[in-house]
Amino acid sequence: MVSDLLFLSKPRSPVAVPVVIDKVASEVETLLSMDMRDASIELARDFQAKEVLADRDLLVQVLINLVLNAVQA
Repeated sequence: MVSDLLFLSKPRSPVAVPVVIDKVASEVETLLSMDMRDASIELARDFQAKEVLADRDLLVQVLINLVLNAVQA
């Protein structure tokens, strides 16, 4: 657990790989579904691209931050 926290505390260089954005959005939606339900928030998905070149972990963090900001607004 301590090693996980240390890993998360150190910035790392992004690694861009092909990522299926709808799959990432679904994972974030599942992770935050209770918070979204309580705040009456729905995640609208109308992506122009099926796949994007991105660092998957950073993309997940961005989507989590956006949803949590919406929940707290």
